Amino acid sequence: DINQIEGKGVYEADVTRMTTILDSLIVCRMTEGILGLTSLTEKHAEIINVITGMNPTVKDVVDISDRIYAVQRAFNIRHRNGGRNEDILPHRFMNEPIPDGPAKGKYMPKETLDKLLDEYYDARGWDKETGYPTKETLVRLGLEDVVKDLY
Repeated sequence: DINQIEGKGVYEADVTRMTTILDSLIVCRMTEGILGLTSLTEKHAEIINVITGMNPTVKDVVDISDRIYAVQRAFNIRHRNGGRNEDILPHRFMNEPIPDGPAKGKYMPKETLDKLLDEYYDARGWDKETGYPTKETLVRLGLEDVVKDLY
């Protein structure tokens, strides 16, 4: 539903987890879209097992994805001052209604984007104020060295 905002931050966190794994495995994202997959499944765990012999669970694959993404996020924070202040949309998306089509008249006001970001950050274990992965999340993911670097 184009008008439904609640739940879309969690949905985006799931999709980002999946695309992070697909990019790491060098698997075409189009295959997942065709299959209608939007989150990690046993199939992803099987692929990682075939490649690595790790025999991960889906939860393990989620953690692997979160680890990769947390390191990417930390890199951007460190080298670009990227955090919540960088998680923005182009001015037109936030201020100009779409002229036609199914989303005619829609745009993403800052207040709505802020709600989505809060939900997304919660789903990822990130701080809502800064957009940084929390110390607790980084430690849970085994990234103590990143904690030292970011904090």
